Amino acid sequence: MPTLTVRAVGRDLQLSDRSVRQLLQQGVLPGGKLAGVWRVDLESYMEWKRETLGTARQHESDGTRYYLEVEK
Repeated sequence: MPTLTVRAVGRDLQLSDRSVRQLLQQGVLPGGKLAGVWRVDLESYMEWKRETLGTARQHESDGTRYYLEVEK
């Protein structure tokens, strides 16, 4: 099951790591701790994004597409 780090989610949402951790602790973002480190399941995150933000879009930076950094 591929997972995202707090930093990857923060980059995607343009939020600080601290803000992402707060959203995870509040249950706003789907995720859980694994060995004391917050992880976000990629599929759950993309579903949350579609429902919450209306789209799970690709990002473009300087004309180059990049995607979320996924940990396997």
